[in-house]
Amino acid sequence: MLIIAAIKNGYNLDKLVHAIMYAHWVDDANLSNFDDLAKITNLVGLKAHQLIEAAIAKDVLDTYDKNTEEAVAMPVFDPPTNVIDVDMFYGQDWLDLVEYALNKPFQETISD
Repeated sequence: MLIIAAIKNGYNLDKLVHAIMYAHWVDDANLSNFDDLAKITNLVGLKAHQLIEAAIAKDVLDTYDKNTEEAVAMPVFDPPTNVIDVDMFYGQDWLDLVEYALNKPFQETISD
């Protein structure tokens, strides 16, 4: 929900998402804990209280619910899961393929 709120408020997602993933995968941060989220958010120079408050707003919760429904329908089962067009990549080990797919989608590669 924090990332959705950041998108809706035009914040720099690169820094925020990197900090969230690092805190989760390296520091074992609890991403459902507001204190942990506040620490992460403050580290990237955002106002934690405002962003966390925005994250629990109805429009953000509605977007989160919609995204969750779409993920279940795909079916996404492991974070992080990245979907580029119709290609799905599970886990952080495949990020080099995600980058490749963003630059040259696999459908184009196959038909070339």
